[in-house]
Amino acid sequence: TLILFFGDNGSPRQVTSRCNGQEIQGGKGLPTDAGTLVPLIANWTGTAAEGIACDDLVDCSDFLPTIFELAGESLPEDDIFDGQSFLPQIRGEAGTPREWIFGHHDPLPGHGKDNYHLQRWAQDKRWKLYETGDLFDVQADVLEQNPITNGAPEAEAARQKLQPVIDRMHI
Repeated sequence: TLILFFGDNGSPRQVTSRCNGQEIQGGKGLPTDAGTLVPLIANWTGTAAEGIACDDLVDCSDFLPTIFELAGESLPEDDIFDGQSFLPQIRGEAGTPREWIFGHHDPLPGHGKDNYHLQRWAQDKRWKLYETGDLFDVQADVLEQNPITNGAPEAEAARQKLQPVIDRMHI
């Protein structure tokens, strides 16, 4: 039996955690990693690699393709699926890691106050680009306090990679 345990959002603001060697205040309800980055734990006795931490990107759209692959089934060809299976990673294999994930964060639909409003973004392991055009180096700025505005080559390459994702996923 495969047991998958994951959360849908980060810790409450009263909680502090360690992330990449620094203390981070919880950010439940916010689109930063403090509010959206959560653990995914797979337990599958005799099959899942034990004691392995994998930092591949996974989002909720990946669960259906993973379950279909586990069942030996193909996804229906007459529909569109954005996710990809992470079953190889559960088994401790390299798999085909995602290059990006897309976020659609609307914690209080219709309220539109303070930081609680609809936000969409695409991100890879280092960069996060919001639909508004704000770009953050989330490895260097985990709380997203300093948007990148200088047009450095690495930042522009990230923008060129992630903007098509936002354009494609825009609803």
